[in-house]
Amino acid sequence: MGAQPAPGVVRLLEGAGAFARVGEEAAAIGARALIVSPAHPDTREVALLQDLGARLRAARVGSHPFPRVPRPGTALDACLRLAAEAARESRCRLVVGLGDTEPLQVARWAAGSALLPSLVVPTVVGYGPADSGRSCPLPDVLISDPATCRGSAPRRTAVVGLQFLTGLLERYAGNGAAALVAEAELAIEEGMRLLIDALPAAIATSDDPAPRVQLALATARAAEGMAAAGPGPTPIELAVMRLPRGGSDVVDLRAMVLPAAMESCGDAPAALNRERVARFGRQVLGIREADDGRAASWAAGGIQQWVRNLGFATRLPAGSTGAGPDPALREILGRTED
Repeated sequence: MGAQPAPGVVRLLEGAGAFARVGEEAAAIGARALIVSPAHPDTREVALLQDLGARLRAARVGSHPFPRVPRPGTALDACLRLAAEAARESRCRLVVGLGDTEPLQVARWAAGSALLPSLVVPTVVGYGPADSGRSCPLPDVLISDPATCRGSAPRRTAVVGLQFLTGLLERYAGNGAAALVAEAELAIEEGMRLLIDALPAAIATSDDPAPRVQLALATARAAEGMAAAGPGPTPIELAVMRLPRGGSDVVDLRAMVLPAAMESCGDAPAALNRERVARFGRQVLGIREADDGRAASWAAGGIQQWVRNLGFATRLPAGSTGAGPDPALREILGRTED
């Protein structure tokens, strides 16, 4: 068996050409890998999976595929259980995830359940939710190469980007989250800044390499910060997944809820802390306002305008303002009255 990464330490391989090292990195850990990928990969992901397989074979790493990852919003819990069983029963020494949010989350969960290291390759941005509420560990090895993220469809890029930003903001500004050490705070701030700057261009131009370079950097910096920060509560992420969708898909819900959660940070109990949202406004958005209340409000307005510029909905449905009957939405907005 190869060398095992130290628990809780994310090894980063970033920049152009990083994906070419996937075989040697896997071989340094173990001789057989469980491969977690999308159930319905797009054309570019098919090519990446073929390349991954060739590089693993060249490095004398065997593979055991687990492609049954569901589409977003479907039976993820059952898939997590199956992946954990596959990791334990396949005699693999590591778990490799390639894809967007769900495959990377399943890979991390399976590795954690089987006490195996994980290596993940994002094909959009991020490495799955910052924490899924299921004690989902960070990846042991993260390969953040802009070439693996080129060509992602605009709506898919928006879904994953908004989810990644939400998870980072929850750890950075969440009520009940442990205080961040300076190293983690600065790295997460830089990751959010890069993500906010690059995501609109990445959505608008699927083949332009420049925003993909920034998204890869955002992934790497955020991973550094999260490795130092440790897990935290994720009420927004969990509540969004429980909300009835009606006519909206997940990108519309995230586009509506994230600014609303920020705007409601002064209510109690709320998902986000007002002082931390104010710091986010100053450090990430460049807001110059000493008063925390006004800075937090302006930060919420800034994110709402940013989301509007992405081209998706930014208002909650009529009757869903946090005072209605939906407990999941009340939890997000921190309002308990009927």
